[in-house]
Formats: sequence, C-alpha cells, structure tokens
Amino acid sequence: MKMKKLFWVFLILLTLSFVAACGDKNNGDDDQPKEKDIDLGGQEFVIMVDTPNRQDPRTNEYERMYQQQKAQKIAEVEAKYNCKVVFKPYTSSWGHDRRNQLKEDNLAGKKEVHVFEVNSSWIPYLAENGVISDLKPYIDTLIDKETEYWIEKEGYTKFKGGIYGYDDMLNMAESGMFYNIELLGEVLGEENKDLPSRLWLEGNWTWETFEQLVDQLYAWVIEQTEPYHVIGGMGYNWAYHMAAANGLNFVDNNFQIQFMNDDMIETFEFLRRLYNKSVVGKSPIWQTTTNWSLTAIPEFSAGKVFFHDGESWYLSMQNRWLRTDQNRDFDIGFVPFPVGPNVKDDMSNYYISCITGQATYVISSAFDKNRIPQGYEHMFLHDESIFKIWRDLQYFSPVGRESYANQFITRRAVAYYGSESSVEAHRTILNKLNVEYFYYIEGMDNHEWASGMGQLGLAVTEPGKDPRTALQSLYVHVATQIFEQFGIEQEVPTV
Repeated sequence: MKMKKLFWVFLILLTLSFVAACGDKNNGDDDQPKEKDIDLGGQEFVIMVDTPNRQDPRTNEYERMYQQQKAQKIAEVEAKYNCKVVFKPYTSSWGHDRRNQLKEDNLAGKKEVHVFEVNSSWIPYLAENGVISDLKPYIDTLIDKETEYWIEKEGYTKFKGGIYGYDDMLNMAESGMFYNIELLGEVLGEENKDLPSRLWLEGNWTWETFEQLVDQLYAWVIEQTEPYHVIGGMGYNWAYHMAAANGLNFVDNNFQIQFMNDDMIETFEFLRRLYNKSVVGKSPIWQTTTNWSLTAIPEFSAGKVFFHDGESWYLSMQNRWLRTDQNRDFDIGFVPFPVGPNVKDDMSNYYISCITGQATYVISSAFDKNRIPQGYEHMFLHDESIFKIWRDLQYFSPVGRESYANQFITRRAVAYYGSESSVEAHRTILNKLNVEYFYYIEGMDNHEWASGMGQLGLAVTEPGKDPRTALQSLYVHVATQIFEQFGIEQEVPTV
C-alpha cells in the first residue's frame, strides 16, 4: 500500500513537471534563442571597414569618439557571445567597385563578414538590389530609442519605408571653407588673419562681404610674380555647399528634384560671377583641376590659395591637409559658407550640405532570418542575432548629444584649427547638417563631366554656360535615373 502511494505521488510530480516544461516552452519564442544563448564558439565576429586601424578603438590610430568606452564594449561582447571581434579591410576600391563587391558576394551567398561599413549614399542601391537587410524590425523592438539611437540618423539610412543602417555615430557638420591664416594675415594684417571667422560670429558673413573680400584679395594676387589664387576646389563642391548655405538642396530624401527654381539659378550665377573675375594674363582667381582624384588641389597645401572647400577630417589625413614638413606648413582657419539671400533671419533654413553621405553599418541579407526554415532559426546565425551583437558594441553617452558635440569639437577643431574664432565658428553649425540625396542616385558622382556632379561643375566653370539651361538639362537626366533605378516619379514631371 505504501509503495502504491509513493508511485502515485511520483506520477503526479512527473506530470506537473512536464506541464510546467511545456508551459515554459509555449510562453517563450522557440525560434529566437535568448541573448545569453548566442554562442559563436570562439569564432570571429567580422566587421569590414575602410581603414581598420582608424576604426578599431583598441589601436593607437583610432580616430572616432569614445575610444576607451568602445574598447570596453568589445571586451564585454567577446565575453558575452564567446567571439573575437575583428576589423578587416575591403579588398575592393572605394565607390562603385565596392558596391558591386557587396552585391556579388551577396549573390554568391558569402557569409564571411557579419557587419559592413558603407557610405549611407549606397543604401538605396544596395537595398533596391536586395543586398542588405532591413533593420527596422530590430530597431523597433530590440533597442531603447531614447538611449540607444540617434533619430536624426534615419534621414541617411531610410529607403522606401525601411531602415538599413545602425550605429552610434551622431552626425556633425564637417564641411566649410578652410583658409590660410598666415597668408590672410600677410595681406590684411596680423590683426585680421582670422577675419572670415570673426565676420561669421558677428553675423556679417554674407555673399556680399565674401565677394568684397574676394575682390580685395585678388587685387593683391594680380600684383604678385608668383601664382596665387583666392579660391580653390572643384566647382560642383562649391555649388553643393553654397546652395545649402542659401537654404536649398538638389534632391530630397523622397527622391524629388529640388534644384529647378530661381534661388538655385541665382546661386549658380553668383558662383559664375566669382569664377569669371579673373584678369586675362594674370593668375586665375579660382584654381580648379581636371584631375578627378584630387578632392583638394595641391596649390592649397603649397600655401598659394586663400580659401578652399573641405571637411574637418582633411586636417588629419596625410593625403589632404595634415600638417607635416612634406605637406602644408601653415595654420588653417575655418568659416562656414557665407549666408545666401534666401536664408531667413533666424537662420532656420541655413544648412551645411551632407552631399557625400555618412558612414554607417549594414548587415548582408545573406543572413536574412526569413531564409532559414521555420523552426531551425536557433541553429543558424542570422541577421537578428548579428544585430543584437552589433547593438551591444555601440556606445551612447548618458550625456547624449552635448557630450558627442564636445568630443567632436575637441578632436576635429581644437586639435587642428589655427584660431579660437575658427573653433567657435565651427561649433555654431554642428547641428545644421542637411541630408542631400543627389549622390544617393547611382552614377551621379561618377568621375566624368557627363555625370551629375560633372554637369554641376560645368554650370559653374564652363565659359558661356547658362545656369538655367544647364540645370534644365540635368533635371531630365536625374529624373530619368531616379525612375529607372527606384521606380520613383517626380511629383512635378516637367521643368
């Protein structure tokens, strides 16, 4: 009798245990292993980037923000997921070749790389061709958007309702006019060597004051026996930024063309007026180049140009404006592009163009969770698991935007600019960045005069060119490309 009672007690306990186990299984998500169960078994978690040493916080060459915190994040992730985080370089060159490599590797089903660094302007091409995963479902459910997300980054990573990039880098305005402080001091006097930056801080840096200064400097240039120039750089780069500083853009994030208007025409006419001030037989007022590989002309580094368009990171690069005995040997100042006549009194529509896009990180759709047979998700590494690991590698300061801005100014401006007024001038426009989608259209940035950027450059520099006619022709080309690449029509289909 006693043995029979024990048997029934044992049977009841066994039944309750089975029911509890089934209940736990049904209440969980059997298709998604818990984060603590993601174990890479000591394998590498590979992040493919442009320059590994400059993006791996464990190296001395690291150039981005929060080095110690980011290195600590890597250590935590390696312990949590039993992996080794490594940064590897691309094997293809920047631009079209690299985009094609990503596409071809995806078609081949390659899975050697978990996260790719890309330029945000590549996202429409990669997304339209099914190369990268839409991260919006994971961003919406797996992160705290108040503490683990920059909402303003969406302007760069969105495409047709999806979000394809995720990272902890807050976009800051880097573009502006860089000037030779020492050369300016030689011509205007030592007390005025940072005049452009001070004019900006006083609210007097406009098209009018800029043109007056250009005329004053060129009067000095034409008296010299050596070749000097007031302005340097490609016409299309000046066009992008002068348009933004006049409250305008070329293509918005809905892929609608915005450059066919009188204000844009006026911007190009102003640039053409500056370009055509040269005196015959004298050094050109504006020095440009036909060498597409030169983002910055060598005459600026040689100390022969007063103003050049550029970005603050140029000052940290040997192939740009890093100060060395072999490179430039003078102090550089910074001033935003002059305020155009279309800008409101409160500067609310004054912008710094982000024409070249921003760095961000994507996941190959070869890891798409939907490609795995239902019920087997826990057996394979997929984009959701990769996103979780990548999320844990990000560092968002508790202080937020203010902390990031201060770090940015310290690393980019304080470390390299030759005047305090330049630092303060840059500080005022950090949050004036505006997304420009012109280069998000495949082929617009091709290094040839027939491309979009080539045509914009000619609208500034080609003799006899009428800006209105040039932009009308470009409109047709751009509208055609937008429709052929993305199936998007213009709301106003004719010029």
